[in-house]
Amino acid sequence: QNLIKLGYGNPDYIFAMAVRNGEHSAPALFACFALGIPVNTMDPSFQRDDLGHILAIAKPKLVFCDSETLGELAAACELTGVTPKVIVLGDKIAGYTHVEDLLVPTGIEDSFVPVNIETPNKQPAVLVCSSGTTGRSKAVSLSHSICIAHVANFFECHPSDILFAYSSLYWLSGLFTLLAGTLAGATRIITRAPFTVQRTLDIAKRYQLTVISLPPSQAWAIVNDPTATADAFRSLRLPLCGGSVVSASLKRAFETRFPGKVLEIAYGFSEVGYAVTTTREGFYRDGSVGFTRPGVEIKIVDENNCAVGIG
Repeated sequence: QNLIKLGYGNPDYIFAMAVRNGEHSAPALFACFALGIPVNTMDPSFQRDDLGHILAIAKPKLVFCDSETLGELAAACELTGVTPKVIVLGDKIAGYTHVEDLLVPTGIEDSFVPVNIETPNKQPAVLVCSSGTTGRSKAVSLSHSICIAHVANFFECHPSDILFAYSSLYWLSGLFTLLAGTLAGATRIITRAPFTVQRTLDIAKRYQLTVISLPPSQAWAIVNDPTATADAFRSLRLPLCGGSVVSASLKRAFETRFPGKVLEIAYGFSEVGYAVTTTREGFYRDGSVGFTRPGVEIKIVDENNCAVGIG
């Protein structure tokens, strides 16, 4: 309602976010969903060149931005000529609207009705940045239907689960942790602090994590740290790993270090907002990314779109 008051409630707009996992990031995202406004998620660690590249594609009317990222965002806006309204998260900065200004009571909260999404399979909800493995990152459009059917069902989530990932909403892992956890009624642990092994172990033990999502670099750091004991991950039922190549040696080292915990490898595909393959306990081949998920078909073609043979 406060965004509407500011004149930013038009579903034809595009917003962007470059924020860490603070307490205000999820409310901002869900406000955009309720208004039917697509959100382009960027990483707060982006420098001006990367921010400018994505801003030039999406041309957002409004950007939710961490205070620490504001300088790079301002420079990116100057480089591209894109001039969005900026809402700051984190420290308050003179001259900028702070996200807490949007949280003041309106007195008419009970009368708010979310926008009716008439064609959820066609209307974009999130514009995610692709991984960049085939060139510079692109803004991949995920519809409301995809966010519900794929992103929020990336893994089996239960109301009793306690989830954690360092990933910001820029990463598919950050997005599916938020959406899957919310739809299942699970608990999501958040931190704006960067990854350290000790911080991860402390969070795992203190909050009795049941699901954790890690990129290979973080998983290796944990495996190689002598302070990482099996007791720290005692409550885990599902350690997920993906985002880049997960070697057989990492999978085996993790499972040796933490007996009874199977490191599940997921191959995420930004264009469909889903893990198209996952490994299965008891069926693993070195270097494999697992089996295709239900409803997924894979075809390998050459540069002329012709099917290639085996091997």
